[in-house]
Amino acid sequence: MAEKEIRVVLIGKNEDINEILGIMLVRRGFHAEYMSIEVKALKVIKDNNPDIIILDIERWGVDEMMICEGIRTDESIKDIPIIFCIPGHVREIVPYASDSDQYLQKPFKFDNLYRKICLILKISG
Repeated sequence: MAEKEIRVVLIGKNEDINEILGIMLVRRGFHAEYMSIEVKALKVIKDNNPDIIILDIERWGVDEMMICEGIRTDESIKDIPIIFCIPGHVREIVPYASDSDQYLQKPFKFDNLYRKICLILKISG
């Protein structure tokens, strides 16, 4: 892993999944912060300036749309990469995945998420 501590923000409605992913990322040497999907997530992103954002989506809704739009239109955070984690059966999210740098269909193995993070941030894993 890279010498610099990589900051990851996990955003999703399922706090248990956020916590589990956060613990697994910390074990791999990342600094992980997780929160539920809310408008204040944008403030946390701006305050923490993470290296990457993981957005866990159950279904595409207003909160998810506002977060993505807020990230991509704010000059100070618009270049932060986003990985969408989307359910395989939910087709309406796929068009929005173009706002992300990568997406994973759930269920997925943690190693696949880890590899995508390393690929996007160009770090060895």
